[in-house]
Amino acid sequence: MANQAAAGQAATVARGRTGRSYVPLTARSDYLLRQGILKLLAIKDSDIRILTVEQCRDAVDKGLHAGGAFSATIPLVALFYGGFLDIDVTDPTRRGQDMFTLSKGHAVAALASLYAELGYFDPRHLKNSRSYASVL
Repeated sequence: MANQAAAGQAATVARGRTGRSYVPLTARSDYLLRQGILKLLAIKDSDIRILTVEQCRDAVDKGLHAGGAFSATIPLVALFYGGFLDIDVTDPTRRGQDMFTLSKGHAVAALASLYAELGYFDPRHLKNSRSYASVL
């Protein structure tokens, strides 16, 4: 009898506080999770592209390069939203976080749109990009 009580107690502990047993991810659920993440990244990619087009349209001298920005959007979204970079938007000067340097100058519109979407600055600053009064 004591062995049955001990076995029942061990089973309850293995189930956790909710009483439900732990179900490991199967190949199917792992696949669905990955597909969901890819869909969310695709939506975020579209959001960044829309912000980039609006920024190119509203730029003071209409001199932003949408093609260069569009070709860099997918890698930028994957880096910043895919969990590859350790960044802290609330404390950008925190020690130990990753740094990112964009060497492709024609893609600066995509990077500015991404930073505005992340919350580094107000998206209204994208309206007057390439002007002397702009923070960009």
